Amino acid sequence: MRPLRLRMGIGIGLISGRLRRPVNELGGQAFEFARIAMEETREGPSHFQKKTRFHSANEEFDVVANLVYALHDALVGDLSDKQWETVDAYLAKKRVDLTARVLKINASTASRNLARSHFWHSLETINGMKRIIESSFSNMYESVSGERIA
Repeated sequence: MRPLRLRMGIGIGLISGRLRRPVNELGGQAFEFARIAMEETREGPSHFQKKTRFHSANEEFDVVANLVYALHDALVGDLSDKQWETVDAYLAKKRVDLTARVLKINASTASRNLARSHFWHSLETINGMKRIIESSFSNMYESVSGERIA
């Protein structure tokens, strides 16, 4: 989505009815919570920019998830174009040496760009949050049908 600077409001809850476009008009707990989370990204002091917010019926989860992502957003900050280019290439190739070859730089430079972008920390955050979400909302999986938005 670069060069856009996005805010993300993530609502976790039940969905009423079928999934259809436009999603911003859908109802149900998940969408209501997402709207609340988006409002929360706009609140607070201007020096503390909230880029990612979670909202659910589980207040303890929300506190943990919002703290994790506030720290993550602060850590990652604003990546340079070269760092984003390296991250994108690594995500496509899955190996530092192949990333370096695609970018026509040496592997140590590619590795350094990934380290300075806090890429490895980001992966750890994502994987940790997946586990927290799964354990916090495992009972919701039974109600998911795998339906896609048409």
